[in-house]
Amino acid sequence: MSQAQFQYEVQDNVVIWDLSDWTGDPDEIADIKEQWVRAANKSHITATVTKIGGSLDLGSDTQSHIAEIWTDLAEGASLEKSAVVSDRIKAMAVQSNLDTGDFETGHFETVDEAVDWAQD
Repeated sequence: MSQAQFQYEVQDNVVIWDLSDWTGDPDEIADIKEQWVRAANKSHITATVTKIGGSLDLGSDTQSHIAEIWTDLAEGASLEKSAVVSDRIKAMAVQSNLDTGDFETGHFETVDEAVDWAQD
């Protein structure tokens, strides 16, 4: 299994994920999921912002994994908001695969815009 290359930081109630180097390799999902659960399952965290890059392959396997993993994790962590940061078309494609249930989703072109929305 390959090791996913990503970073995250916490700003107040928001976890900001930098997955801009992730290519969409499904084998890296487990690494990402493990760190995500540790960071997002804190009582003060109510939102996540995920930055994805141009190298993300949005094939059907990747979209399926995103839909399954991110939706389940967001609901399990009792999040209120989840934002995707990327070029508009890619962000909209990722967002469209999330079952939004009880949380709001948004897509943005900058992390600052997404964090402002998540903290509002």
